[in-house]
Amino acid sequence: MKIKKLLILLLTILIAVPMGVLVAAFAFIQIILTFPFCVCRNSFRKIELEHANKELEEKHSDIWSKHIKRMAQNEKDLN
Repeated sequence: MKIKKLLILLLTILIAVPMGVLVAAFAFIQIILTFPFCVCRNSFRKIELEHANKELEEKHSDIWSKHIKRMAQNEKDLN
């Protein structure tokens, strides 16, 4: 009985180790091939976000400049 359990344990190890190495190799290859594209995509997203923030900031400052012009126009009309 103990010999049978020992044999099963050894066979399991002999099968599991090469399968683990094979799966790790495939995962490594997948990461090596996809990582540069992920970095590139994230960089593009960051650039687009900065551009959108810049446009929003310009709109916000434009709103305030319009408000100041209106206030000055209203003040001029009152005089």
